[in-house]
Amino acid sequence: MFLAGLLALIGPGAAAAASDPREALLTRDLAEVGARAAARDIPIVLLMSASYCGYCDRVRDEFLVPMIIGGDYAGRAILAELPIDGPAVRDFDGARRSAEAIARRYHVSLVPTLLFLDGRGRELAEPMVGLGTVDFFGAYLERAVETAEARLTAPEPAP
Repeated sequence: MFLAGLLALIGPGAAAAASDPREALLTRDLAEVGARAAARDIPIVLLMSASYCGYCDRVRDEFLVPMIIGGDYAGRAILAELPIDGPAVRDFDGARRSAEAIARRYHVSLVPTLLFLDGRGRELAEPMVGLGTVDFFGAYLERAVETAEARLTAPEPAP
């Protein structure tokens, strides 16, 4: 049951990594993640991390993995992770780009950084940079998800 719920949240292609939610968060295809988010009209919470970053591990393990396991965000957001020191990935527009180039586009200079994006990769809420106060991090994360959800459902401004 848990495995089926995890696969539904993470999406196709995650079967091999589904036994470990930390691995299932890793993405190499932002276009696919974006298409799933757009189809469901929900935001993407993208953790920009690095292999050497202990704080990234804490954000993933203490916040994102419990969000997956708890299931409360399954219909609210797609959770993903992109290590900036990882391999090239398929970007939102389908082009192959280095993870570092994608980080530069979003002005990510410190990790961990959480981005709140729509299905086309546009920012919906202010990024969360660093871990900050762990006691309040979950509340800040919830507020950012709420902001992203509200921006997705807000009517487009008239030209």
